[in-house]
Amino acid sequence: MLASLDGKLVDSLVLPIQDAGFLYGYGAFETLKIAAGEAQHVFLHLERMSQTVRFLGIDYSFDYDKIESQIAALIKINGLQEAVLNLYLTAGVRQQGVVFGPSQLAMVMRPFPPLQVSQRLSLKQDFCARTVFDTHKTLAYIRPVYEKRHLEDGDDVILYSESGEVLESTVSNVFFVKGRTLFSPRLGQILPGIIRHVLIEKCRKNGYVVEECRIDHSELTEFEELFLTNSLMGIMPVSEVVGYPGLYSKSVTQQVMTFLE
Repeated sequence: MLASLDGKLVDSLVLPIQDAGFLYGYGAFETLKIAAGEAQHVFLHLERMSQTVRFLGIDYSFDYDKIESQIAALIKINGLQEAVLNLYLTAGVRQQGVVFGPSQLAMVMRPFPPLQVSQRLSLKQDFCARTVFDTHKTLAYIRPVYEKRHLEDGDDVILYSESGEVLESTVSNVFFVKGRTLFSPRLGQILPGIIRHVLIEKCRKNGYVVEECRIDHSELTEFEELFLTNSLMGIMPVSEVVGYPGLYSKSVTQQVMTFLE
């Protein structure tokens, strides 16, 4: 399967060992869903990546139309209708000290993986304090990998902070439901998910109230259901939260799933 490096198609993607992304996780990435041969929410993904690149201080000029054309060309030549597309932008090769360059944008496709019908979750405190880096998709991705590899129960985990504030799962945003109101953990310590953003707009247009607020882990018993969102799964129902009988995806989850169809 062909990849792309700075817009050029390549048989295999090779980055030098002195690349800042490899050495320090100094770079950004995005994961896009390919459905019916088209990349989903391209502009929103590129906008989020550009914000991360600016935050990291990487010198790269985003030409959205050009990148979108390169994505379309890569999808076409690889001939996959349902797939995953990863975008990786690194600061480039180390020149001297903390000077890197030139930055590079790589694109890699892979077949779409089989997804679970629903997920069983546990609840635990995040293993270290959150920082501003957790609000960006950087190549320094060890936190979610660590949490996922150290799961003690369930398919994934809902993380909460030292102060008890509910955050997100290892790879997804989380929504809680009470009546016709959806509650999403506030931004500031979590990743601003693409599907989270899209769904909030669609739910409000369809008559739901959506509150982005502080949710304490002690309040979970007050909610009627919950579900997860990310770019590959869309909306993922939850079959169980360990220790919280009755808290799982129900009718509201099924209804809001139709908003993304």
